[in-house]
Amino acid sequence: MEKLEINITMNQDEPVSEKQPLISVIVPIYNAEKYLPKCIESIQNQTYRNLEIILINDGSTDNSLAICYEYSEKDKRIIVIAQENEGAFSARNSGLDIATGDYIGFVDNDDYIAPDMYQRLLTACLENDADISECGYYEVNEEYEIILSFPLKYCILNGSYECYIDYVKNKNGRNYVWNKLYKKKMFNSIRFPSYKLSEDEWVNSRIYSECKRKATLESCHYYYLIHKKSAYRSPFNKGQLDIIFASKDIYEFYKTRFEELCPYVALRIVQTTVRFYRILRETTSPDIQKEYEPTLVKEFKNYYKLIKGEAYERIKFRNPHIAYFLFNINPSLYYLAYKLYQKIK
Repeated sequence: MEKLEINITMNQDEPVSEKQPLISVIVPIYNAEKYLPKCIESIQNQTYRNLEIILINDGSTDNSLAICYEYSEKDKRIIVIAQENEGAFSARNSGLDIATGDYIGFVDNDDYIAPDMYQRLLTACLENDADISECGYYEVNEEYEIILSFPLKYCILNGSYECYIDYVKNKNGRNYVWNKLYKKKMFNSIRFPSYKLSEDEWVNSRIYSECKRKATLESCHYYYLIHKKSAYRSPFNKGQLDIIFASKDIYEFYKTRFEELCPYVALRIVQTTVRFYRILRETTSPDIQKEYEPTLVKEFKNYYKLIKGEAYERIKFRNPHIAYFLFNINPSLYYLAYKLYQKIK
C-alpha cells in the first residue's frame, strides 16, 4: 500500500519532560469532518501533554484531511498520514508502523475523550507495572448528551491466565481498543486483521494472551458517539458477517492456548448469529434473506453444540436458552415466537 504523504510540523508547543513516557494516540479517519475537530481537540487538551498524535486519513472524500493539516500546523505533536482508502484496520496499522511512543492508545474519529483520560490510564500502568490499563466509557448522542454509562470495577489482575480469563468471560472489561492504554511492546508482533467489524476483539484476544498484568479503572473517560452511521446500529449487510468470521478465527486461536475457554466464544457466535437473523428478517428483502439465512443457520448449528460447561450454565435457565433451543429446531419458529414475545412483554 502506497503512503501518499506524511506531514510532521515543528511549531513550538508546551514543553514536556523527556523523562515522561510518550503516548502515541492513533486516530483512523474517514469522512468525519463533522466530528473531527471535537475529537482532535479532546486529545490535544489532555492533562498529560507528552503525546504523539497520529492522524491517519484513510482516503476521505470530504474535508477531513484539510482539517487534519489545519491542526497539525498549530501543534507539533500531530503527525498526519494520508493514504488510499483501505479501512480502519489499515489506518490503525499504518499508525502502529510509525508510532514511537512507549504506550499506545486509540481514539475513533467521531468520538472524544475526557481531559484526564490518558493521565489516569498511564498512572494506572506505571503504578502497577501493567501491560494494559482500561477505563469505563459513555455512550452519547449527536447532541453529546450521555445516553448510557458503562463503568467498570477497580481491579488489578496478575498473570496472563487471569487476564485472559477475565477478558474472555467479559467479567470486567470491553472488547474495544479505544478505552485502553497498551504498552507498545504488546503490538510488537500484532497488527489488526482486515475485518470490517470485530477487529478490536480479534486483536485483544491475542494481546490478552500475552498480558502479564492489567489495571482496570472504575471511572468512565471515553465518549462513544452513537449516530445513524454507527457500524453496530445499521441494517443487516454482508460486512456484519465479519463479526462471525472474526469470532471463528478467535475460537481457533483459543484452542491453541486455553481450550477450556472456547465455549465462551461459541456462545458469542451463537448470540451474534441469532441477533443477525432477526436483523436480516426485519430490515431486508426476501431475496437477501434467502441469500444469507443459510450462512447464519449453518454457523449457529456448528457452534451451538459447542456451548458447554460454565458457558452453558450461564444460559441454561434463562430466556436466551429457550430462544436458542427454538432456533436450533426451526429458525422461522424461533422468529415467530420472538415477535409474539415482543408484543406481549
